[in-house]
Amino acid sequence: MAYFSNESGRTELYVTDFPGVHAKRQISSDGAYWHAWSRDGKHLYFANGSKLFASEIRNPDTMEFSNTENVATLDGLQPVSLGPDGRLLALKNVGGGQSEPFHIVMHFPESLGR
Repeated sequence: MAYFSNESGRTELYVTDFPGVHAKRQISSDGAYWHAWSRDGKHLYFANGSKLFASEIRNPDTMEFSNTENVATLDGLQPVSLGPDGRLLALKNVGGGQSEPFHIVMHFPESLGR
């Protein structure tokens, strides 16, 4: 289980075994504000500032992780989720102070038959 804590004085990303909470390991070392596991559960991604990092879990039983690797620069993007194909879904603020309206179309396939 991954979670954030500020027990170090700064918000960092930690992992722990669950259930049981026998082991705890700090993953980030310079702060973190978003995280997501890969679909296969082998990689943990997290964001810090404008960078996206990844760490591979080498041994789930001992909570052994690889060194954290910078995998992308976010350049103003706000990470949201990882897609089923492993690609990052992110939002980008377009600025201007005004938001554009958006429309949600419900039951779209049914409306095609009309």
